[in-house]
Amino acid sequence: MSEVDTTGVEGERSDGPKVRLAEAMVIRDVVDALRRRGIEAEDIGVIAPYRAQVATIRRVLLQSEDAASATVMVDTVDRFQGGEREVIVFSFATGSEPPVDGLQREFLTNQHRLNVALTRAKSKLILVGCIPALENLTILSRLIAYCRSMKTIIAYSPHAAESQTSVNSAS
Repeated sequence: MSEVDTTGVEGERSDGPKVRLAEAMVIRDVVDALRRRGIEAEDIGVIAPYRAQVATIRRVLLQSEDAASATVMVDTVDRFQGGEREVIVFSFATGSEPPVDGLQREFLTNQHRLNVALTRAKSKLILVGCIPALENLTILSRLIAYCRSMKTIIAYSPHAAESQTSVNSAS
């Protein structure tokens, strides 16, 4: 399992509380890197918590240098239930910490949804998100602490995406 930290990614803007374009662009780079390593598009899945983020990721994947990347399955946590892929890329779709009493926070920390998202990967799980926005959320803080302890948090750069996508790496 790896966490790609998107803190400070250029082009950081949000089209609303449930869409993060910068994360979608990072995911495109990660998917392209996986494809260059020989992983077939049908073996890659991308999961996001919100339909708006799913649509954004699909749109960005259509602009990929690898046409097959546009055929990667991208869907919400709820719609991905029961599906598995060799590699799962999970987008948290938030660049700032959600309000304490907000539905977005409740949605991101829902244990059932998080369990579904984290257990769809057969070989490699790549989390993509802004760590400062996530590390104060109870269940996610433990996940981030685990990634830190395993030294699998990578500050995003196009080269970091390339080096962290090997399915042979520890999951």
